[in-house]
Parts: sequence; structure tokens; C-alpha cells
Amino acid sequence: ARFYASMAERGFTGGKLKGGHDAERDIRRLDIVGAALRINTDSPALMLDANESWNLKQAVRYIHTVESRVDLTWIEEPLRRWDAAGHARLSSSVRAAVATGENLTGLEQFRPLFDAQAVDVVQAGAVWGVTHFLRVALAAHSRDLPISPVGLTANYAVAAAAASALVLTLAACSVNDDLAADYRAGDNKGYIKADETIELIPVADRGE
Repeated sequence: ARFYASMAERGFTGGKLKGGHDAERDIRRLDIVGAALRINTDSPALMLDANESWNLKQAVRYIHTVESRVDLTWIEEPLRRWDAAGHARLSSSVRAAVATGENLTGLEQFRPLFDAQAVDVVQAGAVWGVTHFLRVALAAHSRDLPISPVGLTANYAVAAAAASALVLTLAACSVNDDLAADYRAGDNKGYIKADETIELIPVADRGE
């Protein structure tokens, strides 16, 4: 609870928990996260990560139980990563978006999920390099699917690709947009500020 309260103080409006073994306990934990984040929004984005621990029937039953009391934004890795048919059936059976792909390494492994319309949020955390990440991101974009670059601190290729996209996005913004984005990787902490220039400013120098 203290961790999510601290995240809420920084302006975050969504949070994710690992779970999938005890629905009642997960519901209580998600309620705690939601309560902390509601200082910023009436509808916090609450996500649950099952780490590929269910089969299809288990996933449907569990998610229906959680969704009877919690507005779940996405369910992450509910089934084994290669089960395209199962993910497609699950996506059509629950309200929550199905997020998966974190442990896939290249576009050829994502293709069955795309072809089966089995993924709602494309996660790229184990891809082999910047090029593979960009290929997956382009394929997701062509299908109007959001991409979640998970594993930023574990896979430097993902971090580099995502950071490059962020900097290019900020560079394209008007200098009057007054944008600031938090940046955290490893032990380096700072934020990117867009005005006439783009710069990474250490947290200690923010003047806050």
C-alpha cells in the first residue's frame, strides 16, 4: 500500500500486481491499489499478471470472479505464451484486455497471436535487439494494438528502442506543450523535459 501511495503522489493512475492463485486475495489487493490511485483518477487502471499459470478454463473462471468486483484493465500472460487459439477464446470471453508476448523473442513468434486476433495489448520484453522490437511495434501499430515495452531495466534493447521513440515523440511536440516524462532505468533517475531543447535532468537537480 505504501508503494502505490508513493506512486500516486507522483501522479500515476494505474498499477499491476502479480497474482492468479487466490481470487479473493487478489481482489483485496487490487482494491488496495485502486484506493491509493484514486487521488488522481476516479477510474484507476488495475492490472493482474498471472505469469502463464492457467489453462483456458481456469483463466475464464478466475477472471470472471475478479471482474465481478473489480474493473480489470488487463490480464497479463494468462496462458502459455504460444497458445494463440486459447488467448483468442479468452479475449472474447472476458471484459479485460489480454496482454501477452513478454517472453517472445521476435516477430515470427508474435505472428500466430496477431493472425488469431489473440492479443489486445502487445508486450515486448525479450525481443532480440532494437530491430526486432521495432518490427513488433510496427506490426502491432498496423493492427491498432497498443504495445507495452515491459522489461525496460532487464533488456537494454527494449529500453533503447522505447527511449528513442519517447525522445522522437517529445521532439515532435510544440515547445509550448510543456511536457515532462519520468525516466528511470537501473540506478539512474531523472526526467526528460521538452522546451527549446530535450535534456535528461537528474532528479536531484529538478528543484523540487
